[in-house]
Amino acid sequence: MGSTTLHLATWGKATRTAKALLEMKCPKDAIDSIGRTALNIAAGVGAREIVKELIISNCNVLLGDSDGNTALHIAVLTTDYDIVDTILGCISNNTKESLLKASNKKGQIALHLAVLMGIERIVHKLIANGADPSALAFQDLSPLHYAALNDQRSLIEVLLDYTEDPNPKDRDYRQPLHYAALAKNSGLIRSFLAACTKFVLPVEFGQRDKYGHTPLYIAADNGDYASSEILLSLTPVSTFPVPDVNGDHLIHLAARSGDTQLVRNIIEQKHDIASVSGYGGQTPLQCAILNGQHEVFQYLLPLSLSCLDTRDDSSRTPLLAALEGNHSSMVRQILEHNPDINVADSQQDGALHHAAYHGNQDIFKLLLESGCRTFQGNALTLTPLHIAA
Repeated sequence: MGSTTLHLATWGKATRTAKALLEMKCPKDAIDSIGRTALNIAAGVGAREIVKELIISNCNVLLGDSDGNTALHIAVLTTDYDIVDTILGCISNNTKESLLKASNKKGQIALHLAVLMGIERIVHKLIANGADPSALAFQDLSPLHYAALNDQRSLIEVLLDYTEDPNPKDRDYRQPLHYAALAKNSGLIRSFLAACTKFVLPVEFGQRDKYGHTPLYIAADNGDYASSEILLSLTPVSTFPVPDVNGDHLIHLAARSGDTQLVRNIIEQKHDIASVSGYGGQTPLQCAILNGQHEVFQYLLPLSLSCLDTRDDSSRTPLLAALEGNHSSMVRQILEHNPDINVADSQQDGALHHAAYHGNQDIFKLLLESGCRTFQGNALTLTPLHIAA
């Protein structure tokens, strides 16, 4: 259906014309080609008087456009407080309750959009009129999730003032604190925790999302040292040795990202975790080596002497991993502890093969002096000397 005369008058904010058309019983709930009623249009263009006249004439305020957005949704999206105030002030309590619960095609009520747009005044207005601060949108996201996702710190405090639960879970079992950690934003985490403390609301630090990650796991995986430091003392120690869906423990994530302090703290809490295998069968030491994290390597090496010959799923020992990455200083330090130097990985490449691939003559000589065999062939029957030639 195309635009009616009432639609056109509304677009032009022609209040007198719109009022006359309504008195002439012009169809007030007709929709245009993209599903908008005159009220939807009036809310979008800020035609306050026309909004009022349409509601007085008993138009259907619950009708949404092609995206399912009602006039209230649209007023919020245009951040027009006056239109929001007019709509809520002109309808009955029963209609208001229905309107505040009305969701668009993404499952968002007007409050979700107000938080998304970051308009604190409108958020207050909607909640004061009965909007549910714990309502769930698409993927079970609450307004509090939206606030954390978009770093709306003042709105986090507003929402927590109206709710008893700071730990709503979305479809992936993530809470707002998970989203703050995903944002790599230690300031946001501090603000969230401060607001929860202010309103005496208990925060769950040990909740795992569908990937098996607590907020601390996420911070560790992101290499967000500042957030890890905040969350470390608050997260239950019992969660540290519990693997995620990939088989990684917290220490593996910290080792890969180079968070030496977090690795140190985990080791101090649970001394036997240095040898545990994670994703790909890698020990924390192998994680540090394969990701070139020299400081973490330095810390873990003396604690990992019992697993220097441990192989990952690619049959790499720590020595082979260091050689594969051409980390000469790591190779030298590992050799000081007399590992098996004649091992080979899944491609039958041994220590000398890797040194030869990188053209690392110093390490090649050191391996020869340590007794490494030169005649060992790989899966392609190539010896280290073939590669070096």
